[in-house]
Amino acid sequence: MAQSAYTYGPQNGRIGNVVARRWMRRTVTGIYQPRVHNPRTAAQVAVRSRFRVATQMFHSMSAFLNVTMRDFALSAGELGLPITSTNYAISRNMKNGAITVLDMTTPETVTVDYPSMELSRGNGVNPTGMGATSGAPSSNSVVVTWTDNTSSDQSIASNDVVMVVAYNPNRQESVYNDGAFTRRDQTGTLAVPATWVGDTIEVFIVTRTADAVKFSPTAYVGSVGVQ
Repeated sequence: MAQSAYTYGPQNGRIGNVVARRWMRRTVTGIYQPRVHNPRTAAQVAVRSRFRVATQMFHSMSAFLNVTMRDFALSAGELGLPITSTNYAISRNMKNGAITVLDMTTPETVTVDYPSMELSRGNGVNPTGMGATSGAPSSNSVVVTWTDNTSSDQSIASNDVVMVVAYNPNRQESVYNDGAFTRRDQTGTLAVPATWVGDTIEVFIVTRTADAVKFSPTAYVGSVGVQ
């Protein structure tokens, strides 16, 4: 029960949606909150299921999000206060429909629309022709390729950093690389844990300027089976 610091003399009980009670020799009031008779309605289970999946995913990416979402998270909380980059990403993706329950008869089953995932924000430009394949058998890596499109837009540079992040839904784990690849490289190899062999992972690209001031929107590269 939410409490108020106001006192109105000796009172006890409920009037409308206001509840009064005695505490520490004072009368305190709060708003009446009815008990929830069924805390596991389909709608409530769906929200909890979505939040569980989002929390697992974005906490595994926290280091990556601290780079790509940091500036937006600084004023995204209540009254413009800062929140963590991870919580900001959870909120954005819960709201944009990337993490949904499609069938309310099975509210525990969550669908993730990876192409809609938002891991960054900005008006930077990603490279074109992006793709990803597993590295050579038993190499524990993913090879990501792209086309250097520097000549297509004067606002982009060949030394822009291409950030690559891979998420393993089976293990709720992520790995990423920041600073090793540039737009001009047109390829990059991302090492993944040996325990990921046999799993299917989701790969994303975010491009930033060399000074990390300007970021691109998130680009979904695709699913890759790790060999």
